[in-house]
Amino acid sequence: MRTRFGFNDLATVFSDFLCLSLLSVGFFTFALLFHALPFFLLLLRFQFGKFFLGISNIDLADIVEINVNLLCAGIACTLKHFPGHGDTAEDSHNGLAVTYKTHDELAACEWIPYSANDLTGCAVMVGHIAAPNVTGDLTPASLSGTMITGYLRGELGFTGLVITDSMAMHGVTDAYSSGDAAIAAIKAGVDIILMPEVLSEAFDAVVAAVENGTISEARLNESVYRVLQYKQLYGIFNP
Repeated sequence: MRTRFGFNDLATVFSDFLCLSLLSVGFFTFALLFHALPFFLLLLRFQFGKFFLGISNIDLADIVEINVNLLCAGIACTLKHFPGHGDTAEDSHNGLAVTYKTHDELAACEWIPYSANDLTGCAVMVGHIAAPNVTGDLTPASLSGTMITGYLRGELGFTGLVITDSMAMHGVTDAYSSGDAAIAAIKAGVDIILMPEVLSEAFDAVVAAVENGTISEARLNESVYRVLQYKQLYGIFNP
C-alpha cells in the first residue's frame, strides 16, 4: 500500500464515496497534516493517514486526483490548514497555535501540496496559526497579509478562494474582537470569513471599514469576483 500525503490506494475510492455522500451538501474539507510531533494526536481524526518526514520524492497525484473527482461531482474541496497544523502543539479551538518552523522548513514540507499545478476549484482554509520564525510576530496566519498575500498567493501561486478557519475559535477570539478580526482578515487577503463569533459586529465593522477607506472597494471586489467565479464553476450562479 503506497502512502503519499497521507493518502493511500483507498483515496480514489474514498473520494468516490464522498461524491455520493456529499452531493446534497456541496463542499468537503480535508487536512494536509505532516506529523513531526508524535504526541499530538488531536488532528489524527482529520486525516487519511500519516506522512513522515524524510521522504524526498513527493508525488502530488493523489491530492489532484481527489480534487478532480470532487470537482466533477460539483463538490468544492477545501484544503486545510495553511500554513500547517500538524507540527503545532496547540489546538487552535482552544487558543493560538504556533509553528516554530522557518520559511524553508515549511516550504520543504507543509507547503508542498498548496503548490500543486492543478487545484482548479479548490479553496484553501487558513488556520489560526502563528509562524513567528517566518513573519517575525505572533499574528495568526488567518489575519496575516505576509502569510496569505505574500506566501500563499505570491510565492506558492494559489489564485483560488481563501477562507478562514472558524472565527469563533479561541485562536482568534482570545486576542481580537469579531470586528477587528474581520477587517484584518480581509486586508490580509481572505475572501470568506467563516463563522464570526458575533456576526453583526463583523458585518458592521467591514461596512464601516469600506466606507472610511480602511478596506478599499477594489480589495473587496477581488473577493467578490472570486466567490462569483466559484459559484459559476459549481453551477450555483449562471449569469
